Amino acid sequence: MKKLTIILLVTVSIVAMTGCSSKKAYEGEDTSESVQVDNSNDSGEIIEIDENSAKELVAERLDTTKYSVEKDSDVTVDNVNYYVFKVLEGDTPLAMGVAVNTISGELYTYNEEKTISPYADFTLSDESGNPAVQWDGKFYNETASLELLPADENSFEFTFTSLAGPDTITGVATISDNDATYEDENDFKITFLKEDQVVTVTESGSSSSDTSFQGAYTE
Repeated sequence: MKKLTIILLVTVSIVAMTGCSSKKAYEGEDTSESVQVDNSNDSGEIIEIDENSAKELVAERLDTTKYSVEKDSDVTVDNVNYYVFKVLEGDTPLAMGVAVNTISGELYTYNEEKTISPYADFTLSDESGNPAVQWDGKFYNETASLELLPADENSFEFTFTSLAGPDTITGVATISDNDATYEDENDFKITFLKEDQVVTVTESGSSSSDTSFQGAYTE
């Protein structure tokens, strides 16, 4: 009987010890996983955007028919990393550049003094799809009317109509910011300048129309 009791006690002890060992090993595995996650958070969870994506963010804000974007450098300001891009008009870089936060993708002005300031300070910050210049509507002066209809983002259709007779001129003008130009095969040229609600029209060369439509037109 005593032998049986001793055997039972030994068996229970062995089982209990095995259970403790298993529990400690399991707890050790849990601790290891949490350390790996912490390391991942410190070194791998924050992913920077790539240079091409940053470049596209800059190009989206510009009139790419006039300007191009080139990578300039990488800078760190107040422990924040930025990609810096030059903006070129033709082959000439503008004095200011654009800095892109490598984490958030936010755009900033990169000044000549190599400082960062809000993007609103950038020379061309309001040029993309300039909302102040809408090339549509009907305008008048004392002798004629001018109707503008958008063709695409870079051009509009125009129609001049004389108020005194049947003379008209129609065509498609190419937009450049708040001015636009039309030129026919005979080198007759019309220039449009839009400021606020006034369109100023200038003609040069010989027109097929007997009427001059030069002058200022208002809505």
